Formats: sequence, structure tokens, C-alpha cells
Amino acid sequence: MLDHFEGLEKRSKNSDFNDYLGIQNSIIEAWHKTKEYYTKTDTSIAWVAALTLYPRFKFEYFEKG
Repeated sequence: MLDHFEGLEKRSKNSDFNDYLGIQNSIIEAWHKTKEYYTKTDTSIAWVAALTLYPRFKFEYFEKG
């Protein structure tokens, strides 16, 4: 899901949305805010425990880092 938003940010920086400056700025600001909160989850011990205990992810998330 984050890949989709990252792709939108790249498109907006490549001027794909020049006709819609409000949308372009919103995409960039939303992506920066998402990254800000997403990086905070890595510092939460509850998040680390939940990912480690979840059978689908285990340590894969941390190994990709």
C-alpha cells in the first residue's frame, strides 16, 4: 500500500499533476506525514512484538529493513 503512495509522490514531483497544484501539494504533504508516523511505529515495542508474533511476517519485516 505504501508503494502506491510513494508512486503518487514521484508522479507529483515529476509534474504529472501540474494542472492540479492543490492535489500535487496534498500528495506530497500526505506522503511526508505518512512517513513521519510510519517511522514512529518502528520504535514501539508493541509494534515489534506484534509483527514478530504474527505468523505471516515474523522477522521478514526486520530483515528487509
